[in-house]
Amino acid sequence: MPWKDNKVELRLELIERQLRGENISDLSKEYGISRKTAHKFINRFKKSGTEGLKDYSKAPKNIKHRLDLKLEKLILDTKKEHKNWGPKKLKIILTEKYPGLKIPAASTIGRTLKRYGLVEPRRRKRSGHWPASHIYNVKEANQLWSADYKGQFKTGDKHYCYPLTVTDNYSRYILGIDAAQSPSNLEALEFFKELFEEYGLPYAIRTDNGVPFACPSANLGLSKLNVFWLKQGIYLDRIKPGRPEQNGKHERMHLSLKKETTRPARANILQQQECFDDFREEFNRKRPHEALDMGRPAEKYKPSGPKYNPVIELSYPLDDMTKSVSKCGSLFLKDKAGKRFRVYLSSSLVGEKVGLLQTEEDIFNVYFAKLELGFIDYKTKRMYYNDEWIYR
Repeated sequence: MPWKDNKVELRLELIERQLRGENISDLSKEYGISRKTAHKFINRFKKSGTEGLKDYSKAPKNIKHRLDLKLEKLILDTKKEHKNWGPKKLKIILTEKYPGLKIPAASTIGRTLKRYGLVEPRRRKRSGHWPASHIYNVKEANQLWSADYKGQFKTGDKHYCYPLTVTDNYSRYILGIDAAQSPSNLEALEFFKELFEEYGLPYAIRTDNGVPFACPSANLGLSKLNVFWLKQGIYLDRIKPGRPEQNGKHERMHLSLKKETTRPARANILQQQECFDDFREEFNRKRPHEALDMGRPAEKYKPSGPKYNPVIELSYPLDDMTKSVSKCGSLFLKDKAGKRFRVYLSSSLVGEKVGLLQTEEDIFNVYFAKLELGFIDYKTKRMYYNDEWIYR
């Protein structure tokens, strides 16, 4: 007869029978409990009467990770100011803001946010090993920049905005965010001129294969923006098509940018640019980053590298010939018999100078700045290109 229901009445009944002289062992068997439990309730009854026969709360008297209400309020208020920040970043901010206060561990802050429904569950991803970067190990600022367009969206006045973003791979410093109105070579070129004037030139720039970072329909995929970079001595580095994880640091920044600046979008392009500028300032100078041991990008980034030169005239002193690319994007050459022939290079190279270096009797390698474009075979009068157009 275990007491699942009417527990207090059954316990009181057992105690009354025991007080009348019935054997405690027999009563324990009849009620389906141990002698220890029977004695426990007998002692409770003697001490507290009928109240002692009720079940006590099993909740711990002291909850190890429960915070006092004032500290919880500070955490929640800070979370409201930085909606997209996690527990580790909030802990850094609270520690700096309240130096005399004992701030709990990030895990405790996380549990507090979760209890109030302020944590969005992350989608689990399938485990898998992604290949390492195909360029080089970045060890200093301005060695490698990343550039990309975050997906377009409409501002409040129904005009499209195409945010062009540039970051330094070593420090994660956001060099610039431009609220561009189109992904054009001209707008991007002017934006990069401003960045080069302020920060100097990087060794290489990593991009995807979209416009204006590449021209899929052109030979070698060269765009006008590529030509501008190459003339400044900057190497091109393109990720493989469909592999955005090869530019993972930049993509992660885009996720934060989207959450904090485009939801909702601002009324117009000017207001959207102000929002981007505020985000950039916070991201670079205020927001702690786990990948930087909770430091800020501005603490790690320093402008360096060669200075930008707006006027560059390419020369090829070590090559055998220097030729200018015609208005139709071609080279006009002469064979051994003096007969003129044409070889097409790229429309992006119109008006630019290229160098030709003889490597065999009828073979000339073609260079634009530091980039080898391929080679010309004077016998077949054709241009041959490398299998890939990612150059280092």
